[in-house]
Amino acid sequence: MQNEGVPQEQEGNQYENLEERVELRDVGGAAKRIFFDGQDIGPVALADHGDYYSVGFVTIPEEHRGKGIGTIVYKKLAATLDKPLRSDAWISEPAEQLWQKFERKGLAERIDTAVNGRGVYEWRG
Repeated sequence: MQNEGVPQEQEGNQYENLEERVELRDVGGAAKRIFFDGQDIGPVALADHGDYYSVGFVTIPEEHRGKGIGTIVYKKLAATLDKPLRSDAWISEPAEQLWQKFERKGLAERIDTAVNGRGVYEWRG
């Protein structure tokens, strides 16, 4: 038997209930750390532009990518800010792909063209 000796509750998807399991902690200034199940898994950097914040970077380890953690990070991040959250003016290709995914889900909107010709997006979720 393949699952012999594995408790029933451990057989499920390890990425269920993400809202409760992903936490952002302030580490000074506009820097934050991402915690998943209490374990520090990566940094978040923001820049304050006066009337909005931009995302400098969000780093999620390869083994946790594509599971919904990034979406939860952006949702929680935007919920804590007192100004809109936007993509960076020098948005990278992978970052733009993520923001485009958010746009398709109705969580973000392209509002301008970035310095490098890619989109500038604003969180709407």
